[in-house]
Amino acid sequence: MRTIRVGVAGLGVVGRETIRLLAANREKFSRRLGASIELAAVADRQVEREAKALGLARSVFRARDPQKLAGHPDLDVVIELLGGLEAPRKLVLGALAAGRHVVTAN
Repeated sequence: MRTIRVGVAGLGVVGRETIRLLAANREKFSRRLGASIELAAVADRQVEREAKALGLARSVFRARDPQKLAGHPDLDVVIELLGGLEAPRKLVLGALAAGRHVVTAN
């Protein structure tokens, strides 16, 4: 089965809930998509604290700078859940330029 590797930028309320829903609905998504979804990377200013609170595996790539997700070679999809304007714009444009699919809350 194919695996879709996802990176989430922004681990605030929406980011944490997105990760929770991805995990809780993993089987449903696999059946519907014919592919498994794997959380492969996260980015947040307080990434270590948030990753620990979420109980993320050590195999999940962690970055303080969300731009590191844009060109991350192992990601298929970047989910942008950052506040503000410039950082989200830069991330989305960088991810698209690198050939990644993007989901954005902005």
